[in-house]
Amino acid sequence: MPFPFKLPPALLSTGRYLLAGLLLYWIFRKIDLAGLANAYQTTARWTIPLVVLMTWTIMSLQAFRLWILVRAQSPDIRLLHTLKCHFTGSFYSTFLPSSVAIDIVRGYLLSRSTNPSVVWGATWVCKVMYLLGWILFCLGGLVALGGSVAGYNLYPVVGGLAAIVILCISLSFSKRLSAPLRQPISRLLGTRIAHRLSEIRQSIYLYRTHAPSLVLTALVTLTIHLIAIIGTAFLIFGVSGSLFLEECFLFIPLVDMTTILVPLTPNGLGIREALYDVLFGYLQLSDEQLAVFILLSALSYVLRVTGVLTVLWDRLRGHETSSIPGQDVARPDTLD
Repeated sequence: MPFPFKLPPALLSTGRYLLAGLLLYWIFRKIDLAGLANAYQTTARWTIPLVVLMTWTIMSLQAFRLWILVRAQSPDIRLLHTLKCHFTGSFYSTFLPSSVAIDIVRGYLLSRSTNPSVVWGATWVCKVMYLLGWILFCLGGLVALGGSVAGYNLYPVVGGLAAIVILCISLSFSKRLSAPLRQPISRLLGTRIAHRLSEIRQSIYLYRTHAPSLVLTALVTLTIHLIAIIGTAFLIFGVSGSLFLEECFLFIPLVDMTTILVPLTPNGLGIREALYDVLFGYLQLSDEQLAVFILLSALSYVLRVTGVLTVLWDRLRGHETSSIPGQDVARPDTLD
């Protein structure tokens, strides 16, 4: 049954920013300024270069991962162009109220120079692989911690997330499983949108014939996860002097998956920090150490703004990516 009314987009956006602000206020209201200064003084100075290196490396690998998949069906796509679109998308996503803003902006920019169905299909495959990789590492961390945290059995939670991702993978690569959904989706979204989704679906199916690209993409995705987990563990080590590697293998995937699957605030702002508050409480670290960690992590948001350099470069050159009509995606009707 449809909702009797629809909230204005401006009101929804304001509410999301307000929720993020309230969550941040809830965290920082507990901070003692003298304790914060002391925690900052005891924090290792190499933590700042670590955040910079982590952020730029992960951003570059994310673009490289997408390029692998797009190139499998559109060989003319250039890696440098994909990197430029990704960094530009990172810049714009800083100001857009959505956790998938970077995917939308980057996909739009790439779609102007190659087949849009291939770009959006590759984007979806990357997102599903990303979540699956997090679940694998999360299970590894849970096993290392004995299956429970603070007396809570987390296997049902992780198992439920795994079931959702596996269902998405199954629907993405099997026509037989997704066939019953086609007519309801067409009636719900309309013929035009359903036709676009059908083209994207065909592009996704076609990756079944590009196993080497899928394997390489999976390896790059796992590398991104390892950099994020180990890098965060060492960032906490730089703040607290203690290394919590096993805990990070469990909590970091849970934090990131929550901000993706529960997009209540812009880019997960506030929700991510609240979850880190839970982590630091479990690790018995102080609120002031949490504040230093959050401030250091916020540097990654600032570094996304470096994507403005690609925007300025195009403006100075008077360059605008031309739209190159893509060829129709092959329809592997024999795949089921």
